[in-house]
Parts: sequence; C-alpha cells; structure tokens
Amino acid sequence: IFEPFFTTKKFGEGSGLGLSMVYGFVKQSGGHITVASGPGIGTSVKLYLQPSLATTESPPGIEGKKRLPRVTGRVLVVEDETDLRKISVETLIGAGYDVVEAEDGIAALRHLESGAGFDLLFTDLILPGAILGHDIAKRAKEIQSDIKVLYTTGFAENALTRNGELDFSDPILHKPFRREELLESIVFALSNGGHDKSTL
Repeated sequence: IFEPFFTTKKFGEGSGLGLSMVYGFVKQSGGHITVASGPGIGTSVKLYLQPSLATTESPPGIEGKKRLPRVTGRVLVVEDETDLRKISVETLIGAGYDVVEAEDGIAALRHLESGAGFDLLFTDLILPGAILGHDIAKRAKEIQSDIKVLYTTGFAENALTRNGELDFSDPILHKPFRREELLESIVFALSNGGHDKSTL
C-alpha cells in the first residue's frame, strides 16, 4: 500500500500516490508508520513521530515523572513490528527487566516450550501467521500456570470483541503507547495479575 503507484481504483480514477507520500513524510521526520488490517475488524493506521525539540513548560500540577514501584522479572516480548519491538525491549531492559524477544507466534512458542520460565508475556494480539496473541497466551498458561499476560494492539477493543478475537480478562495496552505507559502497564500486570483493565 506504500508503493507509489499501487492503487485499487479503476484506470483514470486515481494514481494511488497518497499513502506513498504519507510514508515519505513520516520517514523524513524520523518517524514510523504501521498498518493493521483484518477481515471483519477494519484497518488501523498509526503514525509514530519524534517529539518536538522545543522546550515547553510543564502543565500545572505536574511536578515530574511518576515514581513506579520497583518490580523485576523475566518478560517475553512478542511483536512483529521490528521498530516497536526494539523500543519495548530497550525500555524494559533499561528498567531492569530480563527480556527475551520474539517476532511471531512460532518463535514465542519455541521460547516458552524450551523450559525457560517467564514472569510475564507481553504480546501483540494480531500477529502474522496462524498463531495469534491469545493462542500464545493460552499455551503459555498451559506450560506455566502462574505466568502473567499483557496484550497490546492497534485495533479498537470493541472491534476485536465483535470479531470474536477478544474474550478474556487480561489487560490490554493500546498502541501507540509511551514508554512510561508501557512500564506502568508492565508493573500493573506483574503486581495485580491483570484482572482489572480500568487503570490501563
């Protein structure tokens, strides 16, 4: 869809340059763009842009970063988007977590079935191939009953529910998310078992 002359329009109805130009603008700005699409779910386009270098005053009432409780553990990160996986892994390692990464369901199951124990599975719900996030979580809990699960997705939760992909109580972190939101969600999932999604 980002190819300059790809189009689904009939001849003479358009050139298909739109998303190619968007892609170029985002990349020139040092950003990243992702597209998630599924039958019966819809399409979600996310733009990740670099923060402005201009300094601004903090909003009233904000005195600094929220202090998170110290929680450690071993986390399996499953994300097919390389840039997003890299950001998540670097953030968690920087916070003191032991992290193992996987690019799809097959790689994730390989790590789980190797016998290595994990405290938390952090996985995208929609992954390439036949093994999706909830499939990985189901198998993870069969192997290790006490493992915690935190999902992430670029789709609206109600769309996944309507499509039958979402029927569980583990927490969900919606994309795009900030590094602070990731750490807060990881701490919550490890500390509370992940049965109350209202705080995410």
